[in-house]
Amino acid sequence: MEGKVKKYEDILVNWLEDYTRKATDAVTEYQFICDKTKHLYQVVRINWDREGIFWDVVIFHFQIKPADGKVWIYANNTDRQIGEEFKNLGIPASDIVLGFIPKEWRAESGYAVA
Repeated sequence: MEGKVKKYEDILVNWLEDYTRKATDAVTEYQFICDKTKHLYQVVRINWDREGIFWDVVIFHFQIKPADGKVWIYANNTDRQIGEEFKNLGIPASDIVLGFIPKEWRAESGYAVA
């Protein structure tokens, strides 16, 4: 299981670092937050809007659960098909859980139930 977790972690970290680097511009900063001990990964967007309001928004939130090596997607606040992108990078659908969908509906998602 440890090898699978490491492989998936490498995929997630590379993907999130790349996303963060490409998304950040002169106005909006994207920060990648990574806790390799607990296998938690987030990207947050921070910026000030035109009205002077500060925004700190979670864009992505993922976790790899070491017990079974499944990648849980808790938040995807973009229009990107993250599950498909992860499948294309080598994570099978059977190891991807759409954690933001109620458990009883996950069987219809085409991904892991849990």
